[in-house]
Amino acid sequence: MTTRSDPKPLPLKTPVKHPRRRRRGLTILEAVLWATILVVVIGGLIATFTVVNNNLRENRTVQLAQQINASVRSMYLNSRDYRGLTAQLIINLDDIPDDFVRSSNIQTPEGRNVGIAAGDGWWSMRIPSNREGTCVAVLNAFRGDSAVSLGTGTIASAWASNRPNPQGPTVISASSTGIATAINTACNSNSNAVVTFR
Repeated sequence: MTTRSDPKPLPLKTPVKHPRRRRRGLTILEAVLWATILVVVIGGLIATFTVVNNNLRENRTVQLAQQINASVRSMYLNSRDYRGLTAQLIINLDDIPDDFVRSSNIQTPEGRNVGIAAGDGWWSMRIPSNREGTCVAVLNAFRGDSAVSLGTGTIASAWASNRPNPQGPTVISASSTGIATAINTACNSNSNAVVTFR
């Protein structure tokens, strides 16, 4: 019988000391890498916050425009003579949330005054914005109503007159298949939505 002998033990090696392991902290390359990752993460968070905040403002602006329309319709339920309609009259109905009211003005979430113009058989509201997306959202909210004209720009010239269609410089008219493109194009050149009701 043969006996098995134990293998010879291997000599112990002394560990190699790396210069980096003796120092604490990051190398320049690691610091740059971490800073880059941090900048990308913070940039992504800021971009996400901006998108969410803008979407919230758009939704609140559309809700404001719809609330103004509902208030005017309830006030003029049995009449189509809207002469004398003002922002203050709409405010007095107490339908507009307080965060949209500043003295005698109705203001958008951006803090811009809503314009109201009216005459016999029509009234208009101008929802000012510095964002194309807000203009598109407001106009899209009213585009299915056959008694509504959509436009962009200003209605200030109509305030002193009784014209039946007080639109701004761009009146949106297109077939039902092209209305979305027409709205986007109009809001691209002027982001102030004008909605006229008859």
